[in-house]
Parts: sequence; C-alpha cells; structure tokens
Amino acid sequence: MRNFIFLLLLGLVFLLSGCGNGGESRPDPMMEPEPEPEPEPEPEPEPEPEPEPEPEPEPEPEPEPEPEPEPEPEPEPEPEPEPEPMGTFPDIEWALDADQTTTNIGGTALDLTEAQVRDAITGIATSADTNTYLTSTLALLVTGDDDIFTDSECEGLECTALIQQIGIGDHNLADNEYQAVMTYGGISFAQSRREGSAIPVIGDSDTTEVLTYGGWLEHHYFGVQATFDGNTEDPSQVAVFSFTFGNASGTNPDDSGSGTWNGVAIGVNLLERFEDRSLLTADVSVTIADFLNPTVDVLFDSIKDLRTGDPLVVSGLTVESVDWAGLDLTDGSFAEELGDVEDPLNLSQPRKRIAGHFYGPGHEEVGGIFEYASVVGSFGAKRDDQ
Repeated sequence: MRNFIFLLLLGLVFLLSGCGNGGESRPDPMMEPEPEPEPEPEPEPEPEPEPEPEPEPEPEPEPEPEPEPEPEPEPEPEPEPEPEPMGTFPDIEWALDADQTTTNIGGTALDLTEAQVRDAITGIATSADTNTYLTSTLALLVTGDDDIFTDSECEGLECTALIQQIGIGDHNLADNEYQAVMTYGGISFAQSRREGSAIPVIGDSDTTEVLTYGGWLEHHYFGVQATFDGNTEDPSQVAVFSFTFGNASGTNPDDSGSGTWNGVAIGVNLLERFEDRSLLTADVSVTIADFLNPTVDVLFDSIKDLRTGDPLVVSGLTVESVDWAGLDLTDGSFAEELGDVEDPLNLSQPRKRIAGHFYGPGHEEVGGIFEYASVVGSFGAKRDDQ
C-alpha cells in the first residue's frame, strides 16, 4: 500500500511539472547526463628547438711569436796588435835605447814617423850649401891593435881622411832606417842604421854596418857616425867621426848688439869603444858679445853619458865642461885647432879642435864639429830671440 501511494505521488509531481511547460503534460524522460567530454589531450609541447649551437668562437690567432732578438754579434776580438816591425835592418842593434835615453836626459819623446824623420834630414841635405860639410878627425878603432887617428881635409861637400873621401852622399840618407828619439834643448834627435858596402880602409869584410845618431834644426843637421867592419857585435875595426852640414849664412851678423845661441852637443868617447854604445851629450852656449867686432865664445857644459848620466872621465880626470874663447868669425864661420891628432891625450896639450858655421838667412842657428882629448862630436844651437 505504501508503494502505491508513493508512486501516485510521484506521478502527480510529474504531472504538475508538465503543466508548467506550456500545458504540455508530457513527462520528460530522465536525461542521462552528457558524459563530460574527455579533455582534449594537451598537445605535447612542441619540443623547444634545440638552440643552435653557438658557433665556436674563432680561435684567436695565436700571436705571432715575437721574433727572437737577433743575438748581438759577438764583438770581433780586437786583433792582437801586430808586433812592431823589426825594421829594415833588424840584425843591427840601434846605437841607443830611445826611451831610456829620453828618460835619462830629461828630454821629450819625439812623435815623428820614420818617413817624417827621413824627409826632414834629406830636405836639409838637399838645400846644403857648398863648403858647409865639416867632419872631425876620423878615428879607426882596431880590435887587438893600435887605433889610428887621422885628420880630415874638407872642400866643397866632401872631406878626405886616410884615402877615403866622405861626402853628404855617402851618408845614404834616403836609404837609412830611422828612429825618432827625443826633443831636447829645442832640437830634434833621431838615430839611423843601415848596411853598407865594404870600405877598404877599415877592413876586409864584404859588408859594413853603419849607425848614426844626430840632431837637426830648420837649417842644419849634425851627428856622429860609426861604420863597423862586418857587424856591430864583433867588429874587427870601427871607423868613427862626427859631421855637420846645412844652409849656411855665409856672412857675419850685421846688426848691432850681441847674441847668444843655445843648444846641444853630442859625441863619442873613443876610449870607450863605440860597440859599447858610449855616447855623450852636453849643453851648448855660443856667444858673440859685440856684432860690430865679432868673436865667438863657445861653452860645453854638463858633459855626461847619454845612457847613464855619468860624467866624462879622461885620463882619470872628470871633465864637466870645455870652452873655446875669442874665436875669429869670418863670413859666418869660425875654427880653432890645438894639440896633436895622433896624440889626443897629451897631458901638456890635449887635442882640442872646433869648427863651425852660422846657418839660416838671419843667422838663426849655429853648428859644427869638435874634438876634445879622446872625444869627437858635433853640436847645434839656435838663437835665443828667434
């Protein structure tokens, strides 16, 4: 019964609901709920495009390697100095040691080449006047025998001693090998050496060796020379003499007043033998007290050995100075000769000789040769106010 009532009520409800829809009383069938649409599947997200790979950066070019600095070239080693040339005649020992001599005397080294020395000396020879060549006694030093001393006679540009003629040309100035030595007393000094031909009067060897030591000014040249028979180390004989030549004034000074010429003398003590290289020097003073009445006074002072500085000793006596006084002056020349050439050491009157010329157009210089006892030499000087 209860079920019937329930159904009746349900029908009534449907009936009433149908009247509310236009009077149509048709029961609406129960609508099945539409199925919920399946959700559209979410689209798969498009895959993110793979990012284009960033281009690999171009590799920075490797920096060009800095060029290795070129190694500084190793400095070329300085060439070893070439040994000093032995010279033209290396087997002939020089007359003296230039450096030692300059030191001993207190001179100044002479900075001239061999060619410059040669040009200076040959230039004086070229301009030398006739009758200006002077030589001393020729001494012939004989080993193991008596020495010979013979006077020389000069005429023109030649002198004769024994049977030998000696002139400017016989010095062979252009062919010598020269070495500058020093400047001393305002005068330039040099030495020379050479080989020579045989000279009959001094031996029988096929050759000779010649050494010269000399000084020069503008207008004249003076020196001492030794010629060795064979060689300088063991000669059988040595001929020694001194000489001078130049451009002589040929007149006496013609001005008034007085004048003094100062210079240097050089010489060889023949008793010491030239192979021992015993050379001497002295300070020179030449004076004319009155040009209107001219006579010449000559003084050699402070005589000493060039190598050692020792004083000159003759016959056991020390000789510090030698002088000549009141010499007549004629045509610019003067001379005096005392003693015996063959007995130079005679105690009553030792050999004492001098001969000289004034040189240069204005008598600027004076020079000559001298002998005193066993010494032969030459000298040169220049006027103080020139």
